Amino acid sequence: AFLRPPVTYPVGIDGIVIARERFVLALHAESPLARLDVVHPAQLRDERFALPEQESGTLEIGRRGQFHPQIVTRPGRLVAVVTMVSLGSGVAVVPHSVVDHIVIPDVVYREIHGGVVPTEI
Repeated sequence: AFLRPPVTYPVGIDGIVIARERFVLALHAESPLARLDVVHPAQLRDERFALPEQESGTLEIGRRGQFHPQIVTRPGRLVAVVTMVSLGSGVAVVPHSVVDHIVIPDVVYREIHGGVVPTEI
């Protein structure tokens, strides 16, 4: 199986890291933040979030920006999360690998200021 930590493995099962990447933001193309190349976490304080299965990126953005993310939807799967962003139902913190693989109208991806927010598979 391919999983993103944190994951609790059953007794006798171990995991190995096969890939590392960073999180980025998925924003609606008409969001004022979409005009920026890089978004500071504090600029997301008043945003609503669509939460993927992997919550750690969103929680880390909130920690860095010193706010508690306002989660309005939990669609889970990345395609569903990015679809919610395209419908204007929030912003999302997603793995960089989606940038070239999930292309949906009205969604742009932006880097996060302040150093890499890492994720692993």
